[in-house]
Amino acid sequence: MKKFFHLELDSRTPLYLLDNEYLDENLKLTELEYKVVIVNDTSGTNRNYLEIVKLDIKEDEAKFAIYYKIEGTEIYGTLKEINGEWKVKNISYLEF
Repeated sequence: MKKFFHLELDSRTPLYLLDNEYLDENLKLTELEYKVVIVNDTSGTNRNYLEIVKLDIKEDEAKFAIYYKIEGTEIYGTLKEINGEWKVKNISYLEF
């Protein structure tokens, strides 16, 4: 998913994640090497934020959709839990 974020650009870090009903205090973002800041309000993010718009977890599989405002992209995918860790099973995207 890193290719969507363009985190090599200074204007894209930190990456903001909008707090909503899909987040909890145990969230761990291990795929990214960059700082992710959880925010309640997007006004100071310069449109550089992610929003989880769908998260459907069933046993060892989760389907998700993440909206990335600055790119106008929605990222869809499936995660699979393997040995206690969630791994990306498949991913696709739609640009607006």
